[in-house]
Amino acid sequence: MESAGIAQRTTSPPIGAPAERPAPAERGADLDGRPEPREPRDQRAQAAGRAGALRIARDYVALTKPRIIELLLVTTVPTMILASQGLPSLRLVAVTLVGGFLAAGGANALNMFL
Repeated sequence: MESAGIAQRTTSPPIGAPAERPAPAERGADLDGRPEPREPRDQRAQAAGRAGALRIARDYVALTKPRIIELLLVTTVPTMILASQGLPSLRLVAVTLVGGFLAAGGANALNMFL
């Protein structure tokens, strides 16, 4: 169609025409032209298993609510210093903090379960 000496071009296919699929770009590519993963299936499965185990571990840690326990442990050390009227032994502080974390974490996890 020409209108006043100007040629009009259309580059899109007519309405209802099937869209052209790109040819596979390289050997081993799927129909969309994306290359297939190069890792063997068993390596991908192992990687997915590791990612799943890491996700499960994160979920278990989240059940203990470590941000809340942090507040408990921050108040524990000054209380120990005041109670001993000086600096308690480093071993006693470490054991108390670890025990407090485990006790509070277990209680929080149990609370989420019930």
